[in-house]
Parts: sequence; C-alpha cells; structure tokens
Amino acid sequence: MTNKLIQFERDLRVKGLSDRTIKAYVRCVTDYLKHYNYEIDPELSMPIKDFLYFMINERKVSRAYLHQIYGALKFFYTYTLHQDWEIKKIPKIKVDKKLPDILSRYEIEQILNVKSNLKHKSMLMITYSAGLRVSETASLMVKDIDSKRMAIKIRNAKGNKDRYSLLSKRSDDNRTWKRTSILHRQNRSNMCTTYMGTKT
Repeated sequence: MTNKLIQFERDLRVKGLSDRTIKAYVRCVTDYLKHYNYEIDPELSMPIKDFLYFMINERKVSRAYLHQIYGALKFFYTYTLHQDWEIKKIPKIKVDKKLPDILSRYEIEQILNVKSNLKHKSMLMITYSAGLRVSETASLMVKDIDSKRMAIKIRNAKGNKDRYSLLSKRSDDNRTWKRTSILHRQNRSNMCTTYMGTKT
C-alpha cells in the first residue's frame, strides 16, 4: 500500500492540483492508511466510514477538515485504486457555512494606521482593498499592479488560476511601491521582499 501512496501523489500532480492541496491530501490519506496499519481492502467502504466516524468522535476534527479528508479519500479510491465511489454508501460531508465578521470603517482605519512605515502600510492597504489571500500578497510583484487600468493581476491563485482584482484609488495614491520598483530590477522582485526586506 506504500507504493499506492506514491502513485497517489503522482496522480494528484497529473491532475494539476496545487502543491498545497497535494500536501494536504497526502497527509489525509497517510493518516487513513496508518490508522489501519496500511492494510485495507479497496473494495470495502466500511473502513472509510469507520475512519470518518473516528475523526469526528475521537479526534474532534472540524467539519472543514473532515471535508478535506473526504475529498482526499475519494480521489485516492477513484483514481489511484480504481474503485467506484458510491455516494449512497459514503455520504458527502456537510460543511458548516458561517458568515465572516465584518469590520467597521473605524476598525479598518485603525488597522491600516498601525504601521507608520509607508511600505508596510501600502502592503496592508493593497491586501485588504483587493481581497488578497496572504499567499497571494507574498507572491505579488510590482509589475502586476496596473495603475492605468486600476487593476491587480494575481498569479497562481487558488487552484493555480490567474485572476484580476481591483486596485483602489487610495492604494494607488500610496506610491511607495512605485518608487521601489526601479531599485528591484525592474519589477521582478515580489512585494513581500520589497517591503519586508528593507530596513526601516
């Protein structure tokens, strides 16, 4: 079954999933196989349900993580073990849907004004106004910010997909990122290096 785990990772890469997803799925399936000492009958669905119950009842994992385990096992059984995944035998995990806490305008101003350094403040403003993930901000390059079209190009976002987001006027008015572009080999450095790598 160890060889199947290696094949599973290869199948995930062939599918084109992100490195982060691959790492998470491999961890989930590894935990599953370890739970049964790497001895499972691929044709039986009961071990899957028992493992999911164990994760809920004993490990007390969140619904979101349980959903990730479900997705990993479904891929493992379907593509690597070539077994049918019958939804009647293995019901889909219901994920809790919660609304996010929305900050007031005053609270947002407080966060943005915490940083007195203009470079760091600019990074916070662009991250918040464009709705970027932390990983997206870390990989964002100065050349991806188009002040003429008031747009930001986000490369290799979730699912390895590129997308565009809006550049707010206030973020564009903070021109620190423009002044630093010449110092970093014509926009080839990412914003995290530009901001965090400069001593203040």
